[in-house]
Amino acid sequence: MKTNLYKISWLIITLVFIVGTGISIYLFSLRISVAKPKTKKIPEYQESILPGKVIKNHLPNLPQEEYNETEHADLEIPETDQSLYSKNAPISGGAIKAPEGPAVPPKEEDILTLLVKKDGIEPTEISVNKSQAVILQVSNQKEDIIFNVGGLGIKEIVKAGGRLTFSFRAPDKETKLRYWAEDYITGQIVGEGMLIID
Repeated sequence: MKTNLYKISWLIITLVFIVGTGISIYLFSLRISVAKPKTKKIPEYQESILPGKVIKNHLPNLPQEEYNETEHADLEIPETDQSLYSKNAPISGGAIKAPEGPAVPPKEEDILTLLVKKDGIEPTEISVNKSQAVILQVSNQKEDIIFNVGGLGIKEIVKAGGRLTFSFRAPDKETKLRYWAEDYITGQIVGEGMLIID
């Protein structure tokens, strides 16, 4: 039997190639496992501040005593006169219920304005319709005052040189309600007027 040297040489070359490829793959896999894997450094977790979250460690820089607490008018929460409304009266100083559609900002002519001056309040008479949504802006040219509207549960401080806007639903009965401003320290009335509901 004759041996074919040509076939044997090709067989040896093929075996060497297969063994060499296998050894190369094995060595390459060892190299990958020995090498340190590259890791991405994760930054340290820092809790973010969400809108509306209370920051415990931060206190606002507010004056300790804004008013002389021993000499001020009584600021008890006033009550709404239930008899002015045929249905349930709104919460004292409550906001107007939002309409079903998109809210439209009020026009300048729809905002009622009062001015507290050194010699009183202007105007001294305001008329509104029954059950009307009222926006009342009070501007103060005096020292700090307390602005009141009798029967509607409105009693708020208006700072010197400042202004405050009130929104409320007018009573659904014809009536006259007194509004007045009193000095914050002494409680002395510095001006008054009449809110007429018709």
